[in-house]
Amino acid sequence: GLRPYQAEAVGFVRALGGVILGLPMGAGKSLVALEARTRDRPTLIICPAAVKGVWAGKAGEIQKWIQDADVRVCTGRTPPPAILAGVSARSFLVINYELLDERRTDELDDAGKRKRAPSAWVEALRNLDFGTVILDEAHGIKSRAGARTAGIKAVTKGRDALRIALTGTPIWNRPADLWSLLDWVKPGAWGSFW
Repeated sequence: GLRPYQAEAVGFVRALGGVILGLPMGAGKSLVALEARTRDRPTLIICPAAVKGVWAGKAGEIQKWIQDADVRVCTGRTPPPAILAGVSARSFLVINYELLDERRTDELDDAGKRKRAPSAWVEALRNLDFGTVILDEAHGIKSRAGARTAGIKAVTKGRDALRIALTGTPIWNRPADLWSLLDWVKPGAWGSFW
């Protein structure tokens, strides 16, 4: 079961409809996020490649806490149709950040820089209606203009999904690192950075 502070955190996440959950390592951020998720639509978990197994392995967090979960691990640069077929409310798609990074094209913009385009995964995941999106190690999108941040925002843009950002280190170097996380959790609520 949940510890009292975890139960309080679940209520907090549900009440706010999206949060940065900045608890220290080992405090149960994953469990809080899984308990707080919506149950009527699938869940998307975005994390570093190194921790995909922590979420999706046979002894991973999802299987540990949710017995009837349909866990799907997203791999490769091109989404295989089978992984997206039959996604249901009990489905959990686990994908690493790098697969969502925008890619550079050969086309140049007005400033002479190469334009960016969404990854194949972004295009595929935009077609699914996620009830919850969990960003693990969420400080991975601290750069507001980065390809990774743009890819993740493209997947979730215009969606009413519950957004949960998990991190033990929300601010790495300067307060500006926090803005991108806040803007993802509550799009538009914080205005422009500048």
